[in-house]
Amino acid sequence: MGTRVAVLNAGRLQQVGTPQEVYERPATAFVAQFIGTPPMNLLAAGTLGTADVRVGVRPEHLVVAPGGPLSATVRQVEHLGHEILLFADADGQRLVSRLAPDASVPAVGEAVSFDAAPAHRHHFSADTGERMP
Repeated sequence: MGTRVAVLNAGRLQQVGTPQEVYERPATAFVAQFIGTPPMNLLAAGTLGTADVRVGVRPEHLVVAPGGPLSATVRQVEHLGHEILLFADADGQRLVSRLAPDASVPAVGEAVSFDAAPAHRHHFSADTGERMP
């Protein structure tokens, strides 16, 4: 990768910055899901906020937390050696959590709750997709 990247969507410039800047502070919901593997979890408007805000959380910041605000069912577990990817369904929304390789992993079909620290939540306008303060 270069020292600076530009992200385009349908010919429109979405964001320019270093790869790390774009990953850590995406300017739009499109950029948030375009940069990163697996992509950022982008929740439906109102899921973790008001009806006009979509909250995004990177998989490494979506943690299993008993009693957390996001309830889901585990659908798939991928053991990748250096990490575990936990795929879950929260009322039709797909969530991905990146876990340490030695983490305790819930079983497929098990109910699980997730949370993300406020500092790791990205807020986007539900109407425009633009990053909100």
